[in-house]
Amino acid sequence: MTFNPYSYFIHFIEYCLGYLLVPFEFIDKYNGFFGVVVASLALYWAYRLFLQTRRQVTLFETANTQTQKRADRSIELTEKSIVLTEKNLKDTQKNFELQNRAFLTLPEARFKTFKEGHKLFLVVVVENTGNTPALDVEIYTDIMLLNFKVDTPPPFSGEPIRTEIGAKSTIEATYNTEEPITNIVDYEKGKKFMYYYGYIIYKSFDKMFLKNFFYYRDFEINKFREMSGHNSST
Repeated sequence: MTFNPYSYFIHFIEYCLGYLLVPFEFIDKYNGFFGVVVASLALYWAYRLFLQTRRQVTLFETANTQTQKRADRSIELTEKSIVLTEKNLKDTQKNFELQNRAFLTLPEARFKTFKEGHKLFLVVVVENTGNTPALDVEIYTDIMLLNFKVDTPPPFSGEPIRTEIGAKSTIEATYNTEEPITNIVDYEKGKKFMYYYGYIIYKSFDKMFLKNFFYYRDFEINKFREMSGHNSST
């Protein structure tokens, strides 16, 4: 049964009022000084009893208020703890993905065939330096042979190579020109220019990533070099 201090207080007041009638009965029964003394004592006792009960009710209300405040504070701290825990879990997951996601690079490109009167075959090496596989990989690459320099790659049109690349693994993708290459010496002397470009999209931890690339052939050092501002990764 739940203790109701207010109901108890009301019943007690009724009880005290009953005692308050006692002094008047004494006065009526014992006329004179003795009756007044007895009546005064009874009234004083009833008043003290009333004060004690009121103090108990006040203490109960104070204790109940403090208990409610502690409960509210406990709920507030619990809610903050839950929010902080969720944030820590998200940060932990994010850091784990950053440390272990797939990350594709193009460490090398080399000629497979580069002969006068033959189609140019280019091998592009794609490496996954991450700790997890790169899924749903699509590699879009093309070769440009031009009589002039360019600073930006053209829009890509063509079918991609679709594959997957395991963690800490590499693949080699081969591309070729439609027509045989001629006047190789013009490329070597800097009169003509060779580029390869494209982009790669892939999935890691259910997120899609993109790598753009644009390289030109530096025949002085016999290597492909990045074109500034057109090689980026997400």
